[in-house]
Amino acid sequence: MDSLPTPSSGHADAVLASRKAARCAWVPAPALAIELGICQRTLDRWIRDEALGFPEPRYVNKRKYFERDAIDTWKTSTAVKAAGAR
Repeated sequence: MDSLPTPSSGHADAVLASRKAARCAWVPAPALAIELGICQRTLDRWIRDEALGFPEPRYVNKRKYFERDAIDTWKTSTAVKAAGAR
């Protein structure tokens, strides 16, 4: 009986690492605005509004970037608050 080869741990580790890197990716402000369906001016307002709890951007060469995990967490918490308000 022939058994199927199991993937090497090196390949599996590489796949897990690439998935983690994709989750921890940094999203530029223009791409995030498109993803959220808002204009960049609205994104700037959300950043300044402390009541929203929007994640702080990181600045690189005067450009704003947001951590993917922080954005996903914010989206989830905002959806839960909105669902509870109904």
